Amino acid sequence: MRFIRMNGMDWMGVLSVIFLGIFRHSYIEHGFTPSAHVVGKNENKPSNIFFEWMKDIDVLPDLEEHTVLAIWEDQVTKALQHDTSGG
Repeated sequence: MRFIRMNGMDWMGVLSVIFLGIFRHSYIEHGFTPSAHVVGKNENKPSNIFFEWMKDIDVLPDLEEHTVLAIWEDQVTKALQHDTSGG
């Protein structure tokens, strides 16, 4: 067996791909992304990566503030409805 040593920056790319896959699967299967609930302490909204991923999976037509906040609100609402329905 051969092991490959990776530095921290290499792992960030691998983790991004894994999380994007989970993000995409959740959206396709359930119509929302659980990461909509994860918000930054200072801005009280998701990180820019959340919105970039929403653009990557063709949910966001652009990254304008009013567009991303409307999509985020919709995602949080859907996630809460899913959570309370026992889904």
